[in-house]
Amino acid sequence: MFVDRTRFVTPAVVLLGSLLMAGAAMGESPRSLAESTELWGGPAARGAGQAGARFDSIIYITGSVAASGVVEFYQGGQMAASTPFSTVPRGVTQLSTPAALDGKGTYLFKVRADQPVSAWSETYNDSPNGRYSVSLGTFRSSDFLDPGDEANGGGAAAHTTAGDGKARTNVVLLCSPAASQNCVADVSAYESGRLIGTGRLETVAGSAAQNSLASLIPGAAEKSGLSIRFAILSGPAQPTIVRNDNENSDGTIVFLTVTRSAFSTAPVINSFTADPAVGCAPQEVTLTWSTTGAVRVNISGVASDLPASGSYKLAVNKTTEFLLRAFAASGESSTRPVTANVQPATPVPAPQPSSETVNPGGEVRGYLPSGLPNVTWEFAQQQSQGSKFVIDSNNYFTYTAGTTLGKDIIRLTVNGPCGPATALFTAVVQEPGEPAILEFYAERALPGNPLNRACVQPPENQDDLVLHWRTQNVRIVTITNTDPIAPLPVTGQWSITVTDPITYTLTAVGIDGTTKKQDLNVIVDRGPVYTTITPTTADVVSGTTVMIQATLTPSSAPLTGVGWYFRENQTRAGFELTNTPGLFRYIAGPDAGRDWIQFGFRNACGISFTDFRSNVSPINNPPK
Repeated sequence: MFVDRTRFVTPAVVLLGSLLMAGAAMGESPRSLAESTELWGGPAARGAGQAGARFDSIIYITGSVAASGVVEFYQGGQMAASTPFSTVPRGVTQLSTPAALDGKGTYLFKVRADQPVSAWSETYNDSPNGRYSVSLGTFRSSDFLDPGDEANGGGAAAHTTAGDGKARTNVVLLCSPAASQNCVADVSAYESGRLIGTGRLETVAGSAAQNSLASLIPGAAEKSGLSIRFAILSGPAQPTIVRNDNENSDGTIVFLTVTRSAFSTAPVINSFTADPAVGCAPQEVTLTWSTTGAVRVNISGVASDLPASGSYKLAVNKTTEFLLRAFAASGESSTRPVTANVQPATPVPAPQPSSETVNPGGEVRGYLPSGLPNVTWEFAQQQSQGSKFVIDSNNYFTYTAGTTLGKDIIRLTVNGPCGPATALFTAVVQEPGEPAILEFYAERALPGNPLNRACVQPPENQDDLVLHWRTQNVRIVTITNTDPIAPLPVTGQWSITVTDPITYTLTAVGIDGTTKKQDLNVIVDRGPVYTTITPTTADVVSGTTVMIQATLTPSSAPLTGVGWYFRENQTRAGFELTNTPGLFRYIAGPDAGRDWIQFGFRNACGISFTDFRSNVSPINNPPK
């Protein structure tokens, strides 16, 4: 606020705005005034001082041509008042501070005119001993400083006593109402080139922040001949320095020179760590960070609007990279990653098969997942007397039943850095029964492909399949046309390569000496089958029947293999296959709308699609 100038007051806080720095930055005379249809000015104020004094601000507007417009007064983050004006050619209009701002503190103002004008303000104190004032010019909107700009001026002082040459200094920051966030500036004081200290001014959009130099930077107290630097961290903002004589309170502007883009406002990330850096899932990790020049941080996948320095705990189930992004008040940002490493879970030694029924003295052979390290085992239960369990160096296992009936349970264990993983193999030893082949089929590696079919087409001209079988009450299994033909596990799988149609025969030898056989015919497809239908579209009325004929390429493919389904059925249509292979009957539903039926044929080489679409109209409004 403004104070009475009739006597020296400590600390004095006369608030007067910077004005001519903008002209100097633009290469104009430091004593010239900007001329524009939009001008900014301040700081200014109106109110009561000490010892009966009053202070007020008058705005002077002039121009070489007639002009009219309005002056808007901003205080406390909003427009507090507005006053219209008009001037004649080379005339001067004077506007006092509106009563709405009386006693409200420092404000800034905006002059908007229909013709270019110039303007300046005079802030004065009236007291019994006379009037003391300081005049400030206005500046254009483009002269607001942006983040990364700096302004420098010399000659500031911070004395608290009167005497020749002793003065106090106020520093002010005007914040444009157009600012999207608070205006922030670091103010630094230097003595003979040595940094004394730094303070911060911050204010909301459409307001002014002010402080005495001695209060803002205590190290500057009782010093003179100081150089001041404003570093704009968030804007648009306009800095001001006013030096007030301690003897008579006369105010003097400390002129500032502006350097655009003088420094980066991006914050510095001092550290960003994850503790512990390595662990086992679920791993509780503490992310800790420290920044300089940031107002908030985000961490990807964790949280946003976190404090500039702090920590955050969370559980991690897999190795994860976290990216910290620190934001300065200017909006500029810096990033740094950190990785929380999670050890993979110990692999489970799941046996294949995991259980089997076997006769006394019978044998079960199987395998464990490849790559398992140091699998150990023990009998969790052993009811069959003399039973044995062995794992070879390739993680194939052999279980041999004992001489008595019962259930054996073998616990398999793998120890890893994240603890042990276990699985069970169960064998039920019982009297021999009749041998049975429970399943015998071939499949391709890709899921969803038809069983017992291979795709053999150029350039490979072969296909890889996997034979699967499962038997019961069987001592040994052999399969013809495998290489080599050797005794196989009673339940298992075998990889084969197919070039032509082939038949495999599985022979299962029972414990009682009898055998069972089952053939598996592998069909070879030489390429995909393409489906064509006639017609492909129809415009019909409700209830109309349309016969749809499907043909296949190559024509040797069976028409019975054509499949279909509704992609869209807006009319509640009916659809069916007739007794003639490849001939379908479509019956338009009772509702108007669109129907979409997709036909397809699938073999081992893929699936092809073709569409039938119909537009169905009501009976009383047939298609034209």
